[in-house]
Amino acid sequence: MSEVRLQPGNKPALLVIDVVKAYTDPRSPLFFPGAVASLDSINSVVNFVRREGHPIFFIRMEFGGIHGAEGGLLLEKMPALRELKPSSSWSQFADAVISPDLSEENSVLHESVEIVKHSSSAFHGTALAHKLMLSGCDTVFVVGFTTSGAIRATVIDALQHGIRPFVVQECVADRVAELNRIHLLDIQSHWGEVVSMQQAAQVHAGMKARSVT
Repeated sequence: MSEVRLQPGNKPALLVIDVVKAYTDPRSPLFFPGAVASLDSINSVVNFVRREGHPIFFIRMEFGGIHGAEGGLLLEKMPALRELKPSSSWSQFADAVISPDLSEENSVLHESVEIVKHSSSAFHGTALAHKLMLSGCDTVFVVGFTTSGAIRATVIDALQHGIRPFVVQECVADRVAELNRIHLLDIQSHWGEVVSMQQAAQVHAGMKARSVT
């Protein structure tokens, strides 16, 4: 079966998914080195998108309620995620990532939005699809953790919402390098586009050129 590539749409947004202290702080039980190795690349992309004035959605997972009830069966399957409680620093954005200033004035100025999710996908049970629609965004660049979990789930849901997903390869990571590689192959084969940072910049340049013609 020949591979068909998705073409970008008219306006992009950036999804920064689960770039939290749980994965980037060596003191956390959920830490893995690949997350730290991706931070500089993630920050470069965030800086670029912010300079261009496109919406950035900072998305993180947490589980509230009695015994983390918001997590449901996900926590039964992966009880280690119980560390992501609202009161825990592990569920907060990593210090090294350019986190959103969510004051009303700054959110409007830079179009930075925080979304809290209770499942792997950034779309499931959140207002992300609605916010993207209101922003006129039909294309998303996706960065964050983990490739086999939240990144893949978000990409699948994006496609099923009619939004074109582009995963930036240097800006995602997983606990095992082979998992990262396999799931990027799966995403490219079935659900979206996997691009390098350079290719992402080229995709953006093409979208920008079309918007002014």
